[in-house]
Amino acid sequence: MKQRTYVYIDGFNRYYGAFKGTPYKWLNLQMMCELLLPKNEVVRIKYFTARVNGRTGDPNQAERQQIYLRALRTIPNLEIIYGHFLTHTVSMRVANPGPNEPKYVSVLKTEEKGSDVNIAAHLINDGYQKRYWSLAKTILATRNGLFHHRLHGFHGFFV
Repeated sequence: MKQRTYVYIDGFNRYYGAFKGTPYKWLNLQMMCELLLPKNEVVRIKYFTARVNGRTGDPNQAERQQIYLRALRTIPNLEIIYGHFLTHTVSMRVANPGPNEPKYVSVLKTEEKGSDVNIAAHLINDGYQKRYWSLAKTILATRNGLFHHRLHGFHGFFV
């Protein structure tokens, strides 16, 4: 009998940790779970992300993401939970300014917000609702070190 499993995926860190700068952008999350967890029955996949906006350097970014998210919605046991992006102007030091160049410049900084909180809230809520306590495994897929320290001793298995 296969072990019933819930999988929580930090989509933002998955992309930046594995795919940015490579030709690979799409990943069938159901297939990934089946290949990585052959002894498990993946009952639920929760994918946490934020909708991106088109940027000057990549105006089609939002459209590509929407196509990927539409493809993900075809996976019956997958749920997409959205955070958001905040963009604000910050002053940053120039790495190697010339003698007559400014030491600081204003740049637009975009940060993804909400996914970490959403993951934590869903882990807690699903546990409270006893959605995974009877399961053999709960898997959190993230490259965010924040969770590795905070979830020590938490019921489940984290990668």
